[in-house]
Amino acid sequence: MKKLVLFYNPVSGHAAFKNKLDWIIEAFQRRHVAIILYRTRREGNEEFISFVREMQPDGLLVAGGDGTVHEIVNLMMKGNL
Repeated sequence: MKKLVLFYNPVSGHAAFKNKLDWIIEAFQRRHVAIILYRTRREGNEEFISFVREMQPDGLLVAGGDGTVHEIVNLMMKGNL
């Protein structure tokens, strides 16, 4: 079974994404893919680097706005992920 880390911003888009989490998880489960959730914080998201290293996912997904995508790309570059 493949596993993916989903890095998401709980307040992006008027917090609408949170209401779709169950649907997203179920859609990936049907495809035999496990989703590991990582919820962003206002500060301290640098822990994402060690989290990803420990989880050793097959891939990363990012949900949020431009700021969330910008942050995760910078963290990936910083952590050489």
